[in-house]
Order: sequence, then structure tokens, then C-alpha cells
Amino acid sequence: MTIGTAPAPTGGPLTRPAGGLAHLPVSVFATVMWLGGTALAWQRAAGTFVMSPLPGRILAWTALAAFAVTGTVYATKAFRPPAAGNGATR
Repeated sequence: MTIGTAPAPTGGPLTRPAGGLAHLPVSVFATVMWLGGTALAWQRAAGTFVMSPLPGRILAWTALAAFAVTGTVYATKAFRPPAAGNGATR
């Protein structure tokens, strides 16, 4: 590579990231926990102060939906057979 030239692109915008489910971190569940904790805090604050409980309900349903999606993805990851060679899932 010479000065002033950019490296050639390795893939287009529609290329799939390497690894897929195999590299999905378990820390994604932290998002679900954050949503659930924020929902509980808002509902407790709405009961203590003069606030609408609606944001707490919306956050609770959002946390439930995020848990369902994340749980489904991790169940898929857990029950898929490992790919040949590197131990990663397909």
C-alpha cells in the first residue's frame, strides 16, 4: 500500500457479519435487565409521586418483548448443532 491510497473494500453493505449467532454475547441480557429495572423504578415512582404510570407500563411491556426476542435467539443458538471445524454455530 502506498501513501494516499485507500485499501480495497472487503465486502459490500449487504455482507453478513462473520460468526452470526456464535459471537452473540450473553451481555445482551443486560439490556433486558435495564429495561425491567427502569420499568419497576418508574412504577414505584409513579406510586410515590404524582406521575403517570403509563411510561412504566410501556417499559415493562418493552422489557417483556425484549426478553422474548433475546430468549428465542439464545434458545436457537443453544439448540443448533455446532459447525464443523471451529465449534461455532451455523
